[in-house]
Amino acid sequence: MQSNRQFTISGLVVIIVVLVLGTLILMSILRPSHGHRQDARFIMSQTQLRGIHLNMFLFAEHNNGYYPGLNRQGEADITSTLTDNPLDPSNRLVIIINNRLVVPEYLISPFDEDKTPWAGGQLTQNNYSFALLNLPESGGRRDEWRKTDNPEAAIASDRAVASDDGLVSVYPREKGRTSWHGAIVWNDYHVTATRNPVIDTRDGKISNTNDNLFIATSNNDAAMAYGGVDDYVDGD
Repeated sequence: MQSNRQFTISGLVVIIVVLVLGTLILMSILRPSHGHRQDARFIMSQTQLRGIHLNMFLFAEHNNGYYPGLNRQGEADITSTLTDNPLDPSNRLVIIINNRLVVPEYLISPFDEDKTPWAGGQLTQNNYSFALLNLPESGGRRDEWRKTDNPEAAIASDRAVASDDGLVSVYPREKGRTSWHGAIVWNDYHVTATRNPVIDTRDGKISNTNDNLFIATSNNDAAMAYGGVDDYVDGD
């Protein structure tokens, strides 16, 4: 009887140790470190950006190759116009939502905790986190707002925020970083992460060196409009 009791107690101790260790491991998985949580949000934000472009690509399959905002003839789509300019990014995002390409929540980055999903009416910069390529009335970058598979044509990106330090991003400012850094999705569907909004692009056969994503000062600027036709950055 004594040996059986010792065996039972020993077995119980082993079971308790296993349970404790299992619980600690499970807690480490369910409650990751701050750095791991940040990594997960980076991945999720880039996945959302890629998903937005993928759904625009699928939309183009049934729209003569054109992305939301242009009709089958390549003209401005005025069916969902909420602002004076039908090519305004807000109008294009409404078309994306109304066609059920994404849900309103999908337009908000996990870093953008102060944003609220669009529930109808005027869509504002308080309802989305990502910037879309600014489209001219004709030609130029507008010709890239369709399925071209151009790996050097920027289509959408993380937004920029204006602050006393200049342009910053919605991403946390780790290690004292005060410049913009974010992700860009290109027309061939690949996504890059960069710490500089000045990049090299190509629209058709025209190469643009030192192309600024956000600030429109010349024809070489991509001008990723975030909050409206002439508003390329969000206020701090």
